[in-house]
Amino acid sequence: ASKPLTIRFSNLFLFINNDNQFTNSRSVLLEVNSLIPVKEMIISEDSSFADASNEPFQASKDFRLSGSDGSKRVFVGLIFDDGSSTSQPISDSIILDTQVEIDSVIFVASDTILTGDSILFNLFAKEAGGIAAVSFGTVNNLKLFDDGSNGDITIDDAIYAGYYEVPFGFSLINGVVRGTLQDLAGNKITAFSSRTITIYSQPQSALLSAIAISTYQISLSWSQEPSTDFHAYRLFRDTATMVTETSSQVTTITNKFTTTFIDSSLNDNSTYYYKIYTDNISGNIGASNEVEGTTFLNFAPDPLILSSSFTVDPGVVEVTWSKSSEVDFGFYILTRDTLNPGLLSDDSRAVAIENNRDSTFFFTYLPDTLAYYFQLFVEDRHGLRAGSNIISVKR
Repeated sequence: ASKPLTIRFSNLFLFINNDNQFTNSRSVLLEVNSLIPVKEMIISEDSSFADASNEPFQASKDFRLSGSDGSKRVFVGLIFDDGSSTSQPISDSIILDTQVEIDSVIFVASDTILTGDSILFNLFAKEAGGIAAVSFGTVNNLKLFDDGSNGDITIDDAIYAGYYEVPFGFSLINGVVRGTLQDLAGNKITAFSSRTITIYSQPQSALLSAIAISTYQISLSWSQEPSTDFHAYRLFRDTATMVTETSSQVTTITNKFTTTFIDSSLNDNSTYYYKIYTDNISGNIGASNEVEGTTFLNFAPDPLILSSSFTVDPGVVEVTWSKSSEVDFGFYILTRDTLNPGLLSDDSRAVAIENNRDSTFFFTYLPDTLAYYFQLFVEDRHGLRAGSNIISVKR
């Protein structure tokens, strides 16, 4: 006679990967909860267990899912210590997803992207519900949406979208646009746009300042342009207010880190007006504030002291003078005459002209025994001149 089979019913639970909805791995963890001691178990994705056999019970059991991606259901039958078993297998389901794809990454903007423009980025995928972002230049992980906001048109259509507002000072030349996507199963993928992105910044209006440092010089300084697409600084000057690009151009500087310039060859006691224009490589221009500076009033140079001494060479005399301390020094001119010292101020009597203020001597040959008169004049950049003492030299 056959022995009756006792079937137990109890609080039994099966969880796959802690009851997660998705997995990106075929290897999953089964967790079985039973209030009654269990001796054996049988596991399969087939509720008839045709492909499985009994094995010792484990409350936590590694299991490998079969087949391709999709919804998977795992069945577990239990045999208890008293010989009874579950009348129906317990089960749980999970979605196996081992792949994620990005079809393309694009951006939509005007032909020339400038400061303040809005750029729409789109990432086309095959799965909704993921986490999508784009990165370019110094912008990392700009979030994209698939919820009908931030440029997205249709909710959960696997087309992710997001806007980027170009901030002041941001620029990028031929930047690579990288899109990333993580799906609900945790799969991650990176794809790149077929186009690079170039963003031109509107040059910052430099803050310009001016200060006179001599009778003929004004020192200019300005704030540095922060953008990477800098092209040049252009400095303009005028003798009247309202400086424009039609005024006199003083200089062009192509090094963005050079933010000072000394304007020279100016008239004394004169007011000059300045403005600097900052250009970027796209042709956009930023104009600074206008500043003014007035050069110092000029006075005649201080006269120098002239002296002489004979050398060991017969008839050769060394004429020396004190060094000029004039800020606007121009040159020395040494004159000589044998008949009338009063003619020494005539430049036609010049025997030497020296543009180096550190050169304070001159050798000359006296061809006869006549008395020779010498005088040294120092002239500044503005044409004012002062004469030294007059010396007489005789062999």
